[in-house]
Amino acid sequence: MRRITNIIMISIFKIFLEIAYYQISNLYIYGGIYYYEFILNKYIIGWFICVSGSTLLWFFVDNIDKNIFPITHYSLQILFYLNFVPTCAIYGISDYSSKAFVLFIIFWMIIFVTGYFTGKIKHKLPLLAFDKESIKIQEILLVCLICICTIFIIAENYKYNNGIRINIDLSDTYVIREEYSESASTLEGLLMFAFGGVINPFLALYSLEKHKYKCFIFFLIIQILDFSIAGHKTQLFLIPAAIIVKWILKHGVGKYLSFCFMTLSGIGLFLWVKFSFLPVIDMFLRRMFLVPSILNFKYIEYFSAHPKLYFTEDLLFSRILAGLGINRPYSQAAGTTISMFWTGSAGYSNNGLFGYAYADCGFIGVILSAVILIIIFRFMDYLGRSFGIQIVSLSIVLIAVNILSVSISTLFYNVLLPFVLVCFVCYKNPIFDKRKGITIVSK
Repeated sequence: MRRITNIIMISIFKIFLEIAYYQISNLYIYGGIYYYEFILNKYIIGWFICVSGSTLLWFFVDNIDKNIFPITHYSLQILFYLNFVPTCAIYGISDYSSKAFVLFIIFWMIIFVTGYFTGKIKHKLPLLAFDKESIKIQEILLVCLICICTIFIIAENYKYNNGIRINIDLSDTYVIREEYSESASTLEGLLMFAFGGVINPFLALYSLEKHKYKCFIFFLIIQILDFSIAGHKTQLFLIPAAIIVKWILKHGVGKYLSFCFMTLSGIGLFLWVKFSFLPVIDMFLRRMFLVPSILNFKYIEYFSAHPKLYFTEDLLFSRILAGLGINRPYSQAAGTTISMFWTGSAGYSNNGLFGYAYADCGFIGVILSAVILIIIFRFMDYLGRSFGIQIVSLSIVLIAVNILSVSISTLFYNVLLPFVLVCFVCYKNPIFDKRKGITIVSK
């Protein structure tokens, strides 16, 4: 009965999205590229795939022990609502490529299959910790990490703002981000994502979980300073989003995700149709659901007919490849190229993991990214649940927001590697926990 109820909720969510997409098509021109076009056979296929995917989702979710795999359990559901359902919804009401949709189905089938079988493997991942004689070294390492993170963010803020500046204005973030990306070095960019995107939020939320409120306020201020450098909205909202997700999980709201997404889309649609209130339909239904779905098709359409990227735009790999004399095939970034192709105007249409996977390596990239994604889920499950529900919540938010905007390689070294580092340094650290020395803890 629970599965049937959730499938019904997902179906209503899809209907609300389809109605909202029609409304949005009359509000946003997008260079004439996006328009509403009902195609019966594609519409039926979209519904069949959506219902089939919903059935597989709940079969998969019901076979996951959320206490063992909490990050996989919830991240997969959120990704399903943000990515799978909106793409199924748009397929039948616009004249977009069937090839892209088939690749999209394959991508999700691999996620389900890989996730199911990796969940059946019974193995334990040992967490290395410091022994009793090395506890002092662990404390020193954590202090050093905090100092390096803090000094870097303050120094970057001073350097790019000509003085220390606190800014929470969201209106000019794209301008600030472009200016920073053009001026900052590769190392600065990597450290910015590592410190502001993972390590500092982790320290803030772990301090909150351990009731060290002064530390929490300190890291929160540093996070605002970090946002003031390059205007990454994700980094500004990471901490509050993780706190909200913790509340959702703690109060059992997580099992009603299908109802939450259905309600959100319904409220946004109602407010626009009845009161001409645009913010909800603009921020959520358009920006979070519609635009990424369109870009899935646009990336496949463009890179099916043009040379692939082969990681030449990846922040780290591009420098390595350039050192080997391999340069990217385009003079502009892929996001700018797609924007010109899509709207005919300059812009930056960045896409998420699925679009970048095909742009990088075509069909092989789609397969590899789906498999690696589940491996990252599992690895973060083993690490995250050792730190309590607040860090699990942060992990879910990190995965959800990054999947919508970065490639699989970027997810690996911008999220997973910094996460492993901060887990290693903080795990039962005396600064947070009073404990006796342990060398290895098997989970």
